[in-house]
Amino acid sequence: MEIAKVSRMLGLLVIIIAVVVMAAVALVNGVRTMAEAVDVLLMGVSLAVAAVPEGLPAILSLVLAIGVQVLARRNAVMKDLHSVETLGAVSVICSDKTGTLTRNEMTLREIVTASGRVSLSGTGYEPTGEVRLTGEHSERVLAETRRVVGAGALASNAQLEQVDGRWEIQGDPTEAAFLVAGRKLEGVAGVLDGFVREGEAPFDSERKMMSVLGHHDALGLHGVLAKGAPTCCSSGVSPNRWVGRHDRSPRSAARPSPPPSSRSAARATAPWGRLA
Repeated sequence: MEIAKVSRMLGLLVIIIAVVVMAAVALVNGVRTMAEAVDVLLMGVSLAVAAVPEGLPAILSLVLAIGVQVLARRNAVMKDLHSVETLGAVSVICSDKTGTLTRNEMTLREIVTASGRVSLSGTGYEPTGEVRLTGEHSERVLAETRRVVGAGALASNAQLEQVDGRWEIQGDPTEAAFLVAGRKLEGVAGVLDGFVREGEAPFDSERKMMSVLGHHDALGLHGVLAKGAPTCCSSGVSPNRWVGRHDRSPRSAARPSPPPSSRSAARATAPWGRLA
């Protein structure tokens, strides 16, 4: 942008100077023959060519290359030299939230059940953090939280593993967040290890949920687990079904008001399980 502006101004200035010089020479000496007119024209063209600095392209390339090195030290890779000039003139960058200005990592912060809420601390994929319960019946809230997190972790295809002392994932960050939360809650990891999947209904835009069919021989469980949009998971379950195998409260009671995710930039996901 600035380079193009300077080039236009320089070209216009050179043309004006050449025209003025040719007019002055023609008025002072006079142009009586065609040969004299050609000489004046050649002089103007020569003046215009000589006025343009020959080292300008090289200087511009060198300055832009220095800009590329400065951006590279700040972890910004530029494929085009002219992009350096454009980025240097930017004062405000508008971008999406996940993966561009952030690290593309999702963390499960809060679990809402029929009996209360559970908050999990920690960031990233490191499975360490504190569990804070909110509710009158802490044991009941914790048991429901284990089932919610377990259902969300089982109804996913993500993988969490430790490589060279660093926890890494393979798959969707939202699904990996349930795996990390499952390691923070005591008693969930054993359920995840012993679950055998028999079938899967992948997530699609129509159902807005993912469902898996499987069993756990050690616990004697067999059924369907799903996770997806809260409205879709809730509408797909009739009011007379139960929250879990040992929970006899109606499904309609397990629909507390969701947290203000729009204000906190959080993503709401609803796991659900039908076990027998």
